[in-house]
Amino acid sequence: MPSSETDDFSSEPEIDERRVDVAPPTTPAALSKLLALWRSLAAGGEIPHREQLDTFVLRPWLGHVMIYEAVNGGRDFRNRLEGSEVVMLTGQDWTGRCASEVDAKFGSRMLAYMQDAVRTGEPCIHTMWMFQNDAIRVTRLMMPIKSRPDGPVDQILAVLYPDRA
Repeated sequence: MPSSETDDFSSEPEIDERRVDVAPPTTPAALSKLLALWRSLAAGGEIPHREQLDTFVLRPWLGHVMIYEAVNGGRDFRNRLEGSEVVMLTGQDWTGRCASEVDAKFGSRMLAYMQDAVRTGEPCIHTMWMFQNDAIRVTRLMMPIKSRPDGPVDQILAVLYPDRA
């Protein structure tokens, strides 16, 4: 196990969902480039907001983007956008569904990771076997954002990429 990994596993033995400090070398560079963009926008200590991360800015990542919005005061997150590449990769479209539903179906910790990203104001990276197909290793990046410049952190901008062999 590389030193950048933490012991952050789901209680389900078939889910190998690991939080890592940096994306593994098998992750497409696009994921790290998006994280660098988020960090540059957050350089002044403010969490980036959707006006800074509109569809024109996110164009290189759009197919891989998922946007989750806090519901019930952040007790859950509803998927507002599921990128076409994510749908093709997973074979499922979770638009309109909640992170708690993903966790219930796959034994994952998606909701807890989202809540942690909002609480800390820090992005998080996870590597795992894809829930729907355990033959594909993926890396997921979750970044806290605000829907309005003057609002609270109430969304998660996430991307999912299959790892290169």
